[in-house]
Amino acid sequence: KTGAKRHVATPIIDGDTITVTSTSIGLIRFHVVKEAGEFQLKRDWENMEMKVVISSPTQVGKYLYSPGPGNKCDLGCVDSATGQTKWKEAGLGDYASVTAINDSLLVLDSTGELRLVRASSEKYEELGRAHFMGKTWASPAYSDGKLYLRDATKLVAVSLVP
Repeated sequence: KTGAKRHVATPIIDGDTITVTSTSIGLIRFHVVKEAGEFQLKRDWENMEMKVVISSPTQVGKYLYSPGPGNKCDLGCVDSATGQTKWKEAGLGDYASVTAINDSLLVLDSTGELRLVRASSEKYEELGRAHFMGKTWASPAYSDGKLYLRDATKLVAVSLVP
């Protein structure tokens, strides 16, 4: 249950674990167990630092990457085994979405600026950035070498392969 009366973020399923997030509950990981013939969820950890407004976290290897907390977004890296925040980087404005492609993250903020960030648990490492569109709260989609981005007036397809 959340104060906003909605769960917008997509859960992450990794083996027998499920990670959920919202602005009310933070980032929480459960694992599924079968006891007395019934499936149940057991809480592994919670991270109240990573309260996400709308965006979904993404997982690369053992680490979760998520915007949060609240109205002024940071990008954070969280150890999926322990829930411990490894690092946070400020400056994403009021919203950002994170999309993983191989060992990199594409981080789109609400101004339409897209950042390429290395998916690393050690530190925030920005590899580049470009401004593609106007104000947006949409998440980009990646398929067949193309990145699709949209704002209120346009849809853009960007080829990411030479």
